[in-house]
Amino acid sequence: MSKKLFSAFAALLSIVAAYQTAGAGELHTVAGCDACCCDSGYGLDVDFELAFLSLHRSDGFSRDGIFELEAAPRVAVGYEICDDFGARVRYWEFNHFEAAGQGGNPSQVDTYNIDLELYRAICLDCGLTAEFAGGIRYNHYSDNNVADNNQTTRFNAYGGTLGIELSQAVTCNGNVYARGRWSLLMGDSVDDGNRDFDVLRDQYEVGIGYEQDICVMGINAVVRGGAEWQNWEGYSDNADGAIGFRGFVLGVQTQY
Repeated sequence: MSKKLFSAFAALLSIVAAYQTAGAGELHTVAGCDACCCDSGYGLDVDFELAFLSLHRSDGFSRDGIFELEAAPRVAVGYEICDDFGARVRYWEFNHFEAAGQGGNPSQVDTYNIDLELYRAICLDCGLTAEFAGGIRYNHYSDNNVADNNQTTRFNAYGGTLGIELSQAVTCNGNVYARGRWSLLMGDSVDDGNRDFDVLRDQYEVGIGYEQDICVMGINAVVRGGAEWQNWEGYSDNADGAIGFRGFVLGVQTQY
């Protein structure tokens, strides 16, 4: 599955290059597209999202053990130059306690991701933009089953991450977006005191939504709302199982 995703990402880049070579449309930066308000340019970029997500497992929960929607903040800070090439660091965390979690026992799930990546935004056609990103991700995951002798599952790993976001203008300053991210992580895992070395795990993320560009006192800002799904392979108590998250996201992005 990982090789197929990487191949698909490489194929998409090839299509973009062929599109430019064939002259079907000139590839240019977002700043080169017609804009209704505030031309984009270089500067500091700050993006804050508050996701409300519920935790899921491939082997399921009992009805009493279902995780409700919980707040999971995400913040990214980057610097972008005038041709829409930039670098950023992103932090996301989900840390919540459920009184009747795994096996009906109290459960504490604490996980976070730290990303460091480079990205480039291009305009495939006026109104249609694509952002490609790649970098490094660090993941920490801890699942403490309090009532079951404090059985704890921990995972700490580094790996590569690839992302793509497509945005299509539907009004003068409004866009619909679809984005995806895949991360391949390698590290050590501890399950109830038993340590496994060089464990391989995947994370997949998908999001769709709407965002509105606004201009306040010469500062670019974007407000957005959307839905998000995540699937993390190998994180469930079942060795081959998965956990996941689903919910909605509210966010605001500014550039200085």
